[in-house]
Amino acid sequence: MIIKKIIIAGKSDETVLSITLKDILYCIDNPSSYKWNLLWIEGIGTYEDSILDFEAKINELNNGIQFEFDELIKLSDSMHQILELTLIADLKVEKLIRYETDTQMYKNCKYVIELIDSCFWEFTSSDINTIEIIKQKFDGVFDVENVNFLSL
Repeated sequence: MIIKKIIIAGKSDETVLSITLKDILYCIDNPSSYKWNLLWIEGIGTYEDSILDFEAKINELNNGIQFEFDELIKLSDSMHQILELTLIADLKVEKLIRYETDTQMYKNCKYVIELIDSCFWEFTSSDINTIEIIKQKFDGVFDVENVNFLSL
């Protein structure tokens, strides 16, 4: 199985990353068919009454919180800014756990979406078609050349 990772940095002249979680999610074919788990989030917004309690609940649970696709869109729309995020997806719910290593997570989950310090997204998947769609849709998308997941 070939697994690729790309960085989505957006336009080079932007001081704030304008590509949202929703933008990335809409690049995936039939995203509602997947199970989604939010493993980590830090941000500013109004998704829950207390965003700090919401963050703590997700970040402290062994396997994060499972979301339906529509609820992820609602989350994306309600956040003024997401600073950090780790979101995983697969057709099999038993794969949606907190792994000991990133490599295990990349190998077992169909999609891994990470936001790093609100500066850029990392998108890791075996879905090469979605990766190509992202490359065509957004500026500032780069292959992570030094990561070889072919042997996973």
